[in-house]
Amino acid sequence: MEFVAGLTVWSALLYACYLQENVEIGEIAAHKLFELEPNNEQNFELLMKIYRKSAQRGSVSEAGGVVHTILDPYLPQLFMSTVEGE
Repeated sequence: MEFVAGLTVWSALLYACYLQENVEIGEIAAHKLFELEPNNEQNFELLMKIYRKSAQRGSVSEAGGVVHTILDPYLPQLFMSTVEGE
């Protein structure tokens, strides 16, 4: 039985990736969440935490470059939501 995953499923998957330090699947879940709710800063923050934890244990050697590659398309939306929230 197939179903379309919604916000709850993708959010739970992203959090599980944070707990398990799974960068690869975390990026997939984060991309889906960025499409579904681009102004939710928590999704960005959790992805950053995944990268940080992974970099601390040495599995991501160029985390900064990866972060920019993935987040660049979404940064204007994040910036606007931050400015509007002030």
